[in-house]
Amino acid sequence: MKPNTIFLLLSCLLPLVIECRAQWVQTDGPYGNTEVTAIIVQNGLIMTGADCGTFTRNDMADRWVVNSPYHLTCYTLKGDTLFAGTFYGGIKQFDLSSPDIPAAEVNDLQVQALAHTDTALLAGTEALGFMVSDDFGSSWEEQNNGLPTDTVYDPWGGGFYYITNVTALNVTGGFIFCGTDHGIFRRNGNSGNWIEMNDGLPSLPVTMIEAIDDTLYTAINSNLFRSTDFGEHWNLIFTGSFRITSFLRSLTDLFLATAGSGIYRSADNGMTWATVISGLTDLSVTTLAIYDSTLVCGTSRDGFFFLQDTQWVANNHGLICSYIRAAAATDQTLFACNEEKVYRLNLAGIWDNISPLVEYELFGSVMTMGDTLFLSVENDTTYWPYDIPFILYSTNEGSTWQHLAGEVPFARDDPYSIHGNNGKLYAYEDELCFFTSDMGQSWTDITIPPQYCNSMYNLTVFKSVPYAAACGFAQTLKLGDDLNWQLVNQGLPDYRSPQAYAFCDSALFVFIEFVGMYVTLNEGEYWTFAGNGLTSDSRIRGFVSSGNTLYISTQYGIFGTKDFGQNWHPCNDGLKNLNTGSLALLNDTIFAGTFGSGIWKRALGDIHVSLPDSDTENSRITIYPNPARDAITIETRVHGTVWDLSLVNLFGQEILQRKVTGTKIQLNTEDLPAGIYLIKLRNSKIVRSGKLIIE
Repeated sequence: MKPNTIFLLLSCLLPLVIECRAQWVQTDGPYGNTEVTAIIVQNGLIMTGADCGTFTRNDMADRWVVNSPYHLTCYTLKGDTLFAGTFYGGIKQFDLSSPDIPAAEVNDLQVQALAHTDTALLAGTEALGFMVSDDFGSSWEEQNNGLPTDTVYDPWGGGFYYITNVTALNVTGGFIFCGTDHGIFRRNGNSGNWIEMNDGLPSLPVTMIEAIDDTLYTAINSNLFRSTDFGEHWNLIFTGSFRITSFLRSLTDLFLATAGSGIYRSADNGMTWATVISGLTDLSVTTLAIYDSTLVCGTSRDGFFFLQDTQWVANNHGLICSYIRAAAATDQTLFACNEEKVYRLNLAGIWDNISPLVEYELFGSVMTMGDTLFLSVENDTTYWPYDIPFILYSTNEGSTWQHLAGEVPFARDDPYSIHGNNGKLYAYEDELCFFTSDMGQSWTDITIPPQYCNSMYNLTVFKSVPYAAACGFAQTLKLGDDLNWQLVNQGLPDYRSPQAYAFCDSALFVFIEFVGMYVTLNEGEYWTFAGNGLTSDSRIRGFVSSGNTLYISTQYGIFGTKDFGQNWHPCNDGLKNLNTGSLALLNDTIFAGTFGSGIWKRALGDIHVSLPDSDTENSRITIYPNPARDAITIETRVHGTVWDLSLVNLFGQEILQRKVTGTKIQLNTEDLPAGIYLIKLRNSKIVRSGKLIIE
């Protein structure tokens, strides 16, 4: 590359638009563990809330379809409108008549119980107590007169504070019932003071309150109580060994679910109970429902089941909740891992479990180099040091695994981050970094020296040269031929840390914490801002490239650029979970790992690049070769005109101007410094431009 060029991205360069025509499609897995938190049935539709999102289907034989990434914690159904509390997401509103429509934001209030009257939405919170919204979510009022309040001492927060914890709600018989840490309380309708209703109940936290006709049921830990006089008196009808999580009646039978002993049935109105657990592989049951006269349940780990005669049958097709840590591809095969398993995608589109038979605490990441698959592993041992990381590899697509010839010369408390390039395997953690060229027989120390920050956020190898993102402000480092790290941070903000790298063609990108994306086109000599279209917190989590087109994954979805970061465009059509991580490219298909929704795919050819609408086929110019070195040809389809040709450098300076004619214009570029230029052709009526890259 030619020296002494400062690369800046001009806003006047011809904009390119990445059009995302086809949609992302969810692959069939990997499935992972699935905790079901809610089952809602309405007008033939069944919705399952899981720890990774909401899923729906219209028939027991259908595949579950993901609708949102929200983790439901409680809900109330008013007609086809579902108001749901979410884990750290506030209250959302779903339209069950059109479940594919994105959920609406209602309020950021954190709730653990919801109910409603004809005119108000009711909420129970962990600290603010009972709250009422007369406009169904926009504004709220605390109404806690008569509810028990606890005093909490916080030595780190400045002393004492007070909380009112409402754990459960129900509306029936003109009354509102409220479960608290001290039993049941009741009031008449939407106003008035709360009155304690604990005759026959212990003054302990209430798990749930259910109403069936005029009969109330409440669970306190492992005990189920019943009241036939709207809470005036309670009778114990069941006691077990595990916390009761759900309760319902189906025809004449009563069912209850527990957090450890499965499901119980009573055919004599609660006089006697018997377990119904045959086929139930997870006895920690979270919720019960009736769908089309069939009893269904959700569990803490194994997802959704339905009762067929006396046998529980798993019914999880499409209920995908895996949190993907990493994905990688060889020329023929795609691999992925979460913390628990390693997977390989077979020709039938099924994810095979290829986890090695080793003791481990978690799998850190997978990485490929050539046809070799590498796996970073952490093992939890009984004695100090408790966390022992190691690296495995496979030369037969995960059918068998081997340890490296020699382990990395250091061990910290996390699995190694690994990277491979040009026959070298890099392993790093904190400030320590080593590489091997002989599968671990020998290791070379390239640890970050003490004058830099003592943690390496990211490492990449660009054009065979390692780059490290250290935790200190503007500490972007490049490894020299002498194996010493040097700062390459000219143009970067000096008040934030680099976090992660990506690259395509001749461009290296770095994300700067709370600032955004920067790019260099001269191996780090100078960096310029390259974050148009991205937010300042859109961190690079994974990337793939094709030519000079780069795709990155972020917590806000997947974005692409074809002009080295001058413009970024979202490519998220059909992607129901935008919390994306690793990316891999296999056979011209991009695979995106998500945090909670498995792996999605999209053909690279379905993401098209087009010129602005104002350009017509006849008015475009073509520049080739591009990138170029000594000479280029500029081709235009406009005949019989004289053009004013100008060449503009990256400072906006016009460095060449001449008159040219013809449809194929030759231009000598051997004296131009390396960089990006704008070529303009003008006549009396039109102006045409194109981008030129000189290497």
